[in-house]
Amino acid sequence: MEIPKSLKSAALALSLTLGSGAAAEAKEKPVPPVPADVRAQGGDAVVDWMIDKGVITAEELQKHVAGKVSGAAEAVADVAEGSTLLNRFRSQYDALPDTAFKVGVKPSWKAVAAKLTSDVLAKANKLEDPKIYGVNGEGQLLMGDGGNEVPSFTLGKNYFDSRSATKVHGLSLMTEGEYRAFNNGNMELEGFTWLEGGEASSVALDGCWNVRVFVREGSPKYESSRLGVRRVLRVSL
Repeated sequence: MEIPKSLKSAALALSLTLGSGAAAEAKEKPVPPVPADVRAQGGDAVVDWMIDKGVITAEELQKHVAGKVSGAAEAVADVAEGSTLLNRFRSQYDALPDTAFKVGVKPSWKAVAAKLTSDVLAKANKLEDPKIYGVNGEGQLLMGDGGNEVPSFTLGKNYFDSRSATKVHGLSLMTEGEYRAFNNGNMELEGFTWLEGGEASSVALDGCWNVRVFVREGSPKYESSRLGVRRVLRVSL
């Protein structure tokens, strides 16, 4: 049976966002991890592999897409509207300029995709408009909120509260070095973002579009309706 592309995207959403176990819940059997070389080929290849290995049948796939597996409907709806998160990241990665790789070399997409496990993608999916910035000076893939401004729900909190709320989701604040390296004048055009200063910092920094970094009066307890967090996720390559 030929599987429509929209169903393949939905199945990949299940395997990446909910974990491969969710896609085979009805079969109640161990699910082997998707090989890195298969993942690197994109969503269609992953679903073909799942079907070939008996992880899921066409009939089960139809049920999952219909949302009959608990928790699956939201993940399917999010991804079925467009390309999968993995494919989106691949397009972004391929388009990055050489200057986005602070270690001087651009790792192959195959090497990067091998690190984008289901757990990593689940965290990345918590970012707002997820975007790959590049590879930082520590050799880590740096992903983060992709808009020109920080997410609106992060505004108005002090440094400590902002940092704690970000950490709860497995995400982090940008460091001053990362902000200076990856801000090309397209971040925080009107507002500001807190920058990482440690768990017990007595001085908190924030930055804006022209890469100016400020020490706030009364920081880190300073609060402003224009100050929030550009959240990031780092993946060691």
